[in-house]
Amino acid sequence: MSQIIVAVATHKPYKMPDEPIYLPLHVGAELHPDVLPDMQGDNTGDNISALNASYSELTGLYWLWKNCDAQYKGLVHYRRLLGSADKSKQHQKDPYEKLVDGPELLTLLSSKDAVLAKQRNYYIETVYDHYSHTLDGSQLDKMRSILSERCPEYLPAWDGLMKSTRVHVFNMFVMPAATFDAYCAWLSPCSMSLDRGSTQARWTLLLHVGLDA
Repeated sequence: MSQIIVAVATHKPYKMPDEPIYLPLHVGAELHPDVLPDMQGDNTGDNISALNASYSELTGLYWLWKNCDAQYKGLVHYRRLLGSADKSKQHQKDPYEKLVDGPELLTLLSSKDAVLAKQRNYYIETVYDHYSHTLDGSQLDKMRSILSERCPEYLPAWDGLMKSTRVHVFNMFVMPAATFDAYCAWLSPCSMSLDRGSTQARWTLLLHVGLDA
């Protein structure tokens, strides 16, 4: 394994980064094995690939947790990638030339616990209101109930996030393996307590809470 592995979760053919730290990962491979037969699937080793319809990119996150032994691990999406902070790269016309690479990530992670996508700011709405206007707000209430039962010490972080207008979204991050694995170990039982048919957008909120708490 490379020192850094950043999985690029995808469910269909799409252009992938050339940078060696990026691992194209077919999520839901157990459900659709013929879509990307030559790509690493999330249905090898210890996996929950068959649950992809309910857990989306989290089946890829689970696969990384259980089957990757890189020193640093991360997840991005085939249409959402982490850009470089290097100003010389930001002027490139090709978006794939603007991506963060291994050396830059190593520099960032030498002094940070995690590298995330920029926060989204809803400005006139709180995170709770925005979610409720877009999806089903009762799902957030259910998630709070689960946190109250499993880890009540995280409730202040959750309640603060619900009142905030800013949040990290998309489940995009790179972390040292120990932090990554600890986050997944915390997330997995919380997520499995939720109804399978519910939207997976709450996992993004859990990432924010898990980092803030």
